[in-house]
Amino acid sequence: MKKFQVDLAHCQSYWEMHERFRQALDWPDFYGQNWSAFWDCLTGFMEVPAFIRITGVDSAGQDVRDSIPMIRKILQRAKTEYGDIDYMIESKAGL
Repeated sequence: MKKFQVDLAHCQSYWEMHERFRQALDWPDFYGQNWSAFWDCLTGFMEVPAFIRITGVDSAGQDVRDSIPMIRKILQRAKTEYGDIDYMIESKAGL
């Protein structure tokens, strides 16, 4: 299983967050930095099986923290529908 870590510590913007995902998950340069593109890359461009660990959420900016429910929703959907992607979002604040 391929293991990935996405560090969102001190990430301040929606765009920076998407760029960190792109780099950490080795998605193509043409990644569209939106939720549809997130789904497409997650389910079409990732080496699987994969485990994605997301860290640094608690020190991220509000835009990033507000995006965590959507990230969780998309990751959970991929896990349920495909079964070869798992994830963990580390947050002491319960995000």
